[in-house]
Amino acid sequence: LGFESKAGKKREYIAKVRESPLIVYFPTEKETRFGFLIQGPYRTTPARDNTPKTDEWNVFLVRETADLIGEILPQIRDLGLLTVSFLEALPIRTEDFPDDSMFYPLVESVKKALSEEDLLPADDGSFVSAENAKLARGADLRKLLNQDQLRQLFQSTGTIKWLSGEITQDRTPDVRAYLIDELNIEELTPDDLARKIHDSFLAAQSDEWFVIFYRYLSGQESLWRDKGHYYLDGPLRRKQIIRCEDGQTVAAFDNA
Repeated sequence: LGFESKAGKKREYIAKVRESPLIVYFPTEKETRFGFLIQGPYRTTPARDNTPKTDEWNVFLVRETADLIGEILPQIRDLGLLTVSFLEALPIRTEDFPDDSMFYPLVESVKKALSEEDLLPADDGSFVSAENAKLARGADLRKLLNQDQLRQLFQSTGTIKWLSGEITQDRTPDVRAYLIDELNIEELTPDDLARKIHDSFLAAQSDEWFVIFYRYLSGQESLWRDKGHYYLDGPLRRKQIIRCEDGQTVAAFDNA
């Protein structure tokens, strides 16, 4: 556990450990490469320099450990300790855990839990499963689209949430890569947004939202520019993004 100060208050959080030898009552020379410690009555060699992965008892304990970690993740969440920092302690660097490695079942258990249960920190302070989560390339996108608008944009019947803004390429590269590459979470860029916007989405938005939208576009000229010396027009240039007095929408530029 670590402590961080927010708004003058100290808060506990779980941080990744630097070294993670397998603990069989005392540390062994078996490195698990997890961001946390595993303690159990595993069978080791007399010198405690190895833990035979084909040993029947060890295979059983690994399965039990994998089940345990899947079960405790919701409890960690309910304790208020399932933060982005905690995600960094999980087995998310898949290159460290080949399919034939001893503790690979733990990797699968974590991936299954994060995919199916509401365990990923969302931007609104709640949690969301991987299948209902989106990453935003920039804080402006998270401010522009709320949960209802995300659902409208993706024409989904379920709830879609932004993941925590603490997850970025610069600050948490391993977490971001894991979410995208292993959990198949889409990262929405300004260009992606422009290409996904459709008429039914625009028709459902308020005049107040269009004002916010236009402010956003003022800093995203590439989305509505004329192709000029570029290969293509900006993806919004021919879309009906202008709200008229009668509530109808028209294209920002004509086809000339």
